[in-house]
Amino acid sequence: MRNFTVAILTVLTLFTVSFSQPTWTQSGNIYTLTVGDMVFKVNADYGARITSFTINGTEILYTSGDMSGSTFWPSPQSEWNWPPPEPLDSDAYSATLQLTALQVINSTNLFTVIMMRIQ
Repeated sequence: MRNFTVAILTVLTLFTVSFSQPTWTQSGNIYTLTVGDMVFKVNADYGARITSFTINGTEILYTSGDMSGSTFWPSPQSEWNWPPPEPLDSDAYSATLQLTALQVINSTNLFTVIMMRIQ
């Protein structure tokens, strides 16, 4: 998590970003968080994968092919090995918008419940 935070802070220093009230929108199972000039999209149908993260219209993530976007995997990796099982990486998650948060949940037989809360 520390490396991710450092990476985001580094990216933010490279751009002039305007901040405003965060807003979530939904189009089908694509959830979009907009905060000023930053746009963050999550596809609940594809492993709750972050499919886009833009700042001032510039895409930060790799967005082509099977390895596109970014995802959250539980730690330690030794609990699930490599490659990540489909229920974690690419199966559909149920998603619920809750005021200022997107809650995505995928129950699997590998873990009791995996719940990610993006807030």
